[in-house]
Formats: sequence, C-alpha cells, structure tokens
Amino acid sequence: MRTAVVNAPPAEPEVVVAPPRCMFAVQVRYPHSEWVTLATLSHRRTALRAAATAYRDAVSPEGSSPYQVRLVEV
Repeated sequence: MRTAVVNAPPAEPEVVVAPPRCMFAVQVRYPHSEWVTLATLSHRRTALRAAATAYRDAVSPEGSSPYQVRLVEV
C-alpha cells in the first residue's frame, strides 16, 4: 500500500495590526470654570509643550489666566 503525500497550500503571511496610538488632550481650567480642551495631540512630548504654552499664554474670554493645566490620555 502506498502512502500519498498531500502538500498543504502555502500559508498566508499573518497580518499584524498595530494598536491605535494614544492621544493626549491638553486641558486648562480657569477660575470658576470647567476643564476646557485646547488641543488633542498624538505625541506626549508635543502635548507637554502645548500644555506649558497654554498655561503661560492662554486667556479666557473674561480675561483671566488658567490656574490649572493637565494632559488627559484619550
């Protein structure tokens, strides 16, 4: 009795999907106000720079400066 050898079709390459990148929201808070999102950025270092600039330069429509700033991972 002969044994038949069956060749399997070549396996397709496995597709690896990269997970979505984290996004960082730059938020400031003015006196007597809720958190306000100023920007959403994909790189943490860029978001940190934007947060520092926002804390230094941002002014509310009432003319007050922010007293808190934060990065939120979204």
